[in-house]
Amino acid sequence: MPLHLLGISRRGDLTEADCHQIRWVVHGALTAATVWPLTASFGPLQHGHVLAAIHRRIGILPVRHGTVLPNEEAVQEFLGSRCQDLLRDLDRLEGTAEIGLRIELPHSPLPAEPFAPVGPCRADVSPVAYMAARRARYQQRDRLGTQADLAADTCIQSLGGLSRDWRRLSPTAPGIVRLAFLVERNRTEAFAQRVEILRTKNIGGRYALVGPWPPYSFV
Repeated sequence: MPLHLLGISRRGDLTEADCHQIRWVVHGALTAATVWPLTASFGPLQHGHVLAAIHRRIGILPVRHGTVLPNEEAVQEFLGSRCQDLLRDLDRLEGTAEIGLRIELPHSPLPAEPFAPVGPCRADVSPVAYMAARRARYQQRDRLGTQADLAADTCIQSLGGLSRDWRRLSPTAPGIVRLAFLVERNRTEAFAQRVEILRTKNIGGRYALVGPWPPYSFV
């Protein structure tokens, strides 16, 4: 009976976790939230929704979507082999949530990647023009990288007092800054207000908050 693993919590918190669709597997001081039977409709979005519902009630260490163990005994073996580490992580992340901040910096589109001149049939693109186009593209990308570093540093300095920790995530495209902050649950509103102050100071860029949700980036 394969079980889809959602996350890890403390056994003592189960009385607060009123999520009827979850199959809880207990081992010692820990319990794992699992889903069975597996269905094709249980994709990453549903995985995230269920984890968020649990996280609203109790602390949970989220597990990557698609983690499947063959049976309850395998889940219990996993909990036993990682017991001390998992308990330390639960203590470290107690009472927190992750809030993501995405900044889209204003910029013109990057120059198109030029085609390399190959042989005499590409006489329309000279080596000089090709190198100039490449230089223009990479110079603009470097400028965007510098602006992104400045925007990230400004946000981290301004929001650091309202978070326990932070991570800079990989950008999805040039000119995009993605940050994850570990925030105490009772400070999420103050955190959002501080971000609004940053936005109104016209630092530059379009700001978007996502979360709060389980601390994916800090496990």
